[in-house]
Amino acid sequence: MTYFDDLSPYSYISEEGNSLNIGWLDKNHDFQKGDTSEEFIERLAWLTIYSTVKHTPGIHRCTLCQPGAFGFHLISHEGNSFILGSAEIRVKGNRAAYAAPDLLIHYVLGHRYLPPEDFISGVMVTGSRLHRDKWSLSTGPYWNTLNRQS
Repeated sequence: MTYFDDLSPYSYISEEGNSLNIGWLDKNHDFQKGDTSEEFIERLAWLTIYSTVKHTPGIHRCTLCQPGAFGFHLISHEGNSFILGSAEIRVKGNRAAYAAPDLLIHYVLGHRYLPPEDFISGVMVTGSRLHRDKWSLSTGPYWNTLNRQS
């Protein structure tokens, strides 16, 4: 996975505008940890499922998970599973626009990553709230998702 400091200028895939990086984590760099609200997580899930951009052919795995852990991180909704690690989300906060990897939801739930407050505020007014009983995160081999991809 490509690492960028939070709030550094976005430069991963060319883009017009001045987005800032959020959540481009790596095991070799420290990051802010803390708790987020359930509503934030539910809105982030909606963004991850319905509002991704900059899709790439490769898939990045989480470097924060146990070494040797097998599988990709998936988000599932309404019988469809989507592999995380090959797209981005965009959020407009009060002070800036932000670019984040779609693995962000895994980082928040699995590693207690705490995004900056302005990013959280932007997520809270973006998209819809997808209640926790409607989606799930899991880890599994890529080939188990092939027949369920949308």
